[in-house]
Amino acid sequence: MVLWFSYLSADSVATVALGVISNDQGNSCDCNDPQSQNELTAFWASFLLLHLGDRDTITAYAVQDNELWLRHLLGLVAQFGVALYIFLVSWKANWLSFLTILMFLRGFIKFAERTWVMRLANYDPSFMRPGRRHKVLDKITDKLKKHLVIRRLIASRDVNYTGEDIQKDAFRLFKIYRCLFLNQKVIISYRILFHNSTIFLDSQAAWKTIEVELGYAYDVFYTKAPFFFTAWGFIFRSFSFTSVLFVFVLFLLKERHKHLQIDLIVTYLLLVGAILTEIYAVILLSNSDWPWPDFEKMKHLQTLFAPIRKSCAKLTSKQRWSNSMAQLNLLSLCLKDKFDQAGNGTQKPFANLRELVFNQMLPKINGDLEILLYRTHKQVSAELKDLVYNTFREKLSSNSNGFSEEYDNYITDETQNVEIYQRIVIWHIATDLCLYTDSGADEPNNNLGREVSKDVSDYMMYILVMCPFVLSTGNAIVCFENTCESIKNFFQEKKLPRLPKANACAMLISEYEASSDRVDVYLLTDSLCPIAVLLAKKLNQMDGKWEILSKFWVENLAYVATLCRGNNHAQQLRKGGEFLTHVWLLIEQFNLAESFQRSRTRPLEEDDMAG
Repeated sequence: MVLWFSYLSADSVATVALGVISNDQGNSCDCNDPQSQNELTAFWASFLLLHLGDRDTITAYAVQDNELWLRHLLGLVAQFGVALYIFLVSWKANWLSFLTILMFLRGFIKFAERTWVMRLANYDPSFMRPGRRHKVLDKITDKLKKHLVIRRLIASRDVNYTGEDIQKDAFRLFKIYRCLFLNQKVIISYRILFHNSTIFLDSQAAWKTIEVELGYAYDVFYTKAPFFFTAWGFIFRSFSFTSVLFVFVLFLLKERHKHLQIDLIVTYLLLVGAILTEIYAVILLSNSDWPWPDFEKMKHLQTLFAPIRKSCAKLTSKQRWSNSMAQLNLLSLCLKDKFDQAGNGTQKPFANLRELVFNQMLPKINGDLEILLYRTHKQVSAELKDLVYNTFREKLSSNSNGFSEEYDNYITDETQNVEIYQRIVIWHIATDLCLYTDSGADEPNNNLGREVSKDVSDYMMYILVMCPFVLSTGNAIVCFENTCESIKNFFQEKKLPRLPKANACAMLISEYEASSDRVDVYLLTDSLCPIAVLLAKKLNQMDGKWEILSKFWVENLAYVATLCRGNNHAQQLRKGGEFLTHVWLLIEQFNLAESFQRSRTRPLEEDDMAG
């Protein structure tokens, strides 16, 4: 929230400050009172112009900001005009005036860089003329083909594919698939190249390639990295740093005895802040995976900058993303299970305080805040990645459309006939019911299925509640809230004390297992819990239920990933990235989007439309 407020208020603060300075300068000229003029005000105005564009590591807060680049261009012209007016009015032909020229030029370059980068974020080869577009992409594809041949040879000799090779392949892939983040389609002829998925020889290399590609996407939409690693970017960065350092030294030598102490302090803060900001930006952008252009003229710059880039990389973390996914459990939220876990081993006064906060205050203050406190995070395991990757490879080889037809063997017709958000809630509760009422005696070696099902189930519930736009429906939150309310009311009506989750699950099953086996009646009610209980009862009677559940959640994870639009996936990158986005990009590069988009929801209607 602080970052969001600072980003939105930055332009307004600088604009208002420039207006105040220009107004003061105009009044000083009208009064012909040279004593009322402050020569430093024009010098400070150049820093305000610099402030409008000096955001190398955060050019945009939301991906939609890049679409407003024309508005920023208009702002550049208007604000530079005001700053130029201030400079001309205060011109004294002294050292400070000449230093102001340098800072004005630096500020204009920074502001122009930001506007240009925002424009580039909306650039895509598919927007070119057809001839030029195919020429550019053909050149990219030819280079990628050469790397693929080398990669096959490396794999055949059991030699590890290096990180540098992955970065090169990922950069060329990103150029081809970048249009997906702009809600455009990849040209069919370029999809054919990857249809057999030879670029992803194994799970580890595939996920690492996707990770690097998303790093490039973040750089394009939110930073100046695409411009930073160019010849002009290097020239402007060198001028920017040397100019502010030069101005700082000359100001100390020529101007420090000519102004009030308070004015000197403000000026020093502005100069030191500009220097530190420049160093900070260089360190972070140098740590980016963004490569130098593959031009002959750039080789000397690469050689010169390579040691600096390596030194900067040692100062920051090379981890591209957290490799974690958020977890939100519906039953834990209803049963206040977080308090039970937090209270273990805690002294009574602190335990009472937690109870007061979690159980009394938060539900009355804000339900959303309560949900945030019950949200946790868990590392994405290598086993889960392998399972997702292998599922996609099997889907690719089978050429099947829609969700696996094996679901017909264990899902009743009524539970198929639901919306995607209802399906997530039903299967999420059913997964918990199976987990906490399962002795494990029938499936002692299926711990992987349990863990994967639980992790993906809680992750999908988090997506439903915290990112409902992914599902393209406005009813998801209402469905979640109604189901939570019905479960809470159930235990309140029983007047039971707080129960462990295993006991609570057993009570829910015993309450509804005697109900009718028909679930279409419950679809008309507010709660989906009865349907989940009936589904869990049926799954518990089957062998291999954890294999069924894990497969269901992986395929639904893929389905939801394809529902989300590309610009929404790009929007999630600013929050650190979602595992859902990694899954989506892998699906697109396997060319499996259509296979997963044919939902099992309302199959009769789909068959009628097909007919």
